[in-house]
Amino acid sequence: MANKQYISPIRLLQHCSIDTEGEINLPRIKKQLNAEFGFTKTGFIEVDGYTYNKNDVLEEIDQPDFTERLKYHQRIWESKNILSILEDNTISLYDIKYDFDKFQNDKAFDEFFSPWFAAPFNHISRSFLNEGKLYDLSTLLLFEEFLQPADREEAFKSIRIFLDDNIHLFKNISVANYNSFRPKLKHWYSSGWDEFVNNLPDDFYDYKNAIAFDLINLTVKIQKTNKKDCKAISSGLIHLQGLSNNLRETILNNDSVFNAKVGSGNYSWMIWVGIILVKVLSTGGCN
Repeated sequence: MANKQYISPIRLLQHCSIDTEGEINLPRIKKQLNAEFGFTKTGFIEVDGYTYNKNDVLEEIDQPDFTERLKYHQRIWESKNILSILEDNTISLYDIKYDFDKFQNDKAFDEFFSPWFAAPFNHISRSFLNEGKLYDLSTLLLFEEFLQPADREEAFKSIRIFLDDNIHLFKNISVANYNSFRPKLKHWYSSGWDEFVNNLPDDFYDYKNAIAFDLINLTVKIQKTNKKDCKAISSGLIHLQGLSNNLRETILNNDSVFNAKVGSGNYSWMIWVGIILVKVLSTGGCN
């Protein structure tokens, strides 16, 4: 059943009164399951609203290491939050760290879990992004280490699309059209986005620098016309970690102006910002 929608085999085995905690007799299990599926008219068995396909079930049982895999299926079954992520694409953030901690430092589990985890990770990420819940997504990103290299592209698909779309959006904003685009920027002048960017994995280093660079440019554009948004974005920028030195220096210097009481006629800092940004562009720091 790997690389398919996860449905716990434990539920089916319990439904068929097959012991999953004692000695495992695979030929007997397969014989009983074949009989159970044979009793149905459709070839499917539905248990508690979850539908089991005979081929998928037997494919998992035929895995050469199924006896070891069964132990992981059992542990996931006992961790209802993890089970809900895999089966229903839903997550309870309140106790998720406790649930994942039980599976830490087990490479064999990571390799077992990752193919099942990739699609739900992407689905939940997309839901958080659509709802503007970047802080909640930052919590999910704490567990990206469970994703193996072969599964990371699928898992991060929605995040990459979101970042690409926003980078494109930033480049099309001017002082004249800012207010018309402002609703699409709500998550950037609200709190929590900095945690999301900080928790992006190393795969997203270039994206992090590009987002920071474009947000710096945006604050320069709107620093006179939308001061409140400018200050809010700057307050998030100063919390970003792992940026290039040029970007970090620019952010700190700009924020000291945005969030300080200065005379309205003091614009010398804008020239300094322009020089730094040109320097960043010329060195390809955000490419």
